[in-house]
Amino acid sequence: MNVTTDRIDVHCHYNGGVVQQVIERTGYRPRGGYVVGRWTVDGALSFMDRHGIGAQILSLPLVMPASVGDAGFAVRFARQVNEDLAALIQDRPERFGAFATVPLNDADADATLAETACALDELGLDGVVLTSNAEGHYFGLFGTDFPAAPERTIGHNIENFMAFAGFDSTERAGVEHGNAAALFPRFG
Repeated sequence: MNVTTDRIDVHCHYNGGVVQQVIERTGYRPRGGYVVGRWTVDGALSFMDRHGIGAQILSLPLVMPASVGDAGFAVRFARQVNEDLAALIQDRPERFGAFATVPLNDADADATLAETACALDELGLDGVVLTSNAEGHYFGLFGTDFPAAPERTIGHNIENFMAFAGFDSTERAGVEHGNAAALFPRFG
């Protein structure tokens, strides 16, 4: 990699572009009421550099359902998010990857499959994110997606993880870079 570290963050929430526009327009707040901060490329790069992260795989941690009066909203929203992510990756392929968001409302499984194909085959995204549920329908027994950890905890958690006595240098390198690089070879 052409950056200061080989660490790849595979769980990074994206809320730029059309996502930020929808949040501002609707006043959306996740459960728990926390405020969703504004995401910028410069802010993400600065965060990554401060914490020794070489690349981030971005994803949208929520599902936008069809809205009342606009059954096609979720399909259009997912496509625009994925196009935004593809453009970002095209601009900074060495620093960003992305998991596609897909419409997961009950009404149109074909739309979910079509967006998955587009995101992977045409836009070249790295995978697809599935939240634990869509509109209250759970895909697994215990799955969930917790809010991202506050920045002040990141360095501390990385230090503790990397200092874990159970890892030798080969295992530490595998966790640090090997596993993610095998999944996302363009960052290798």
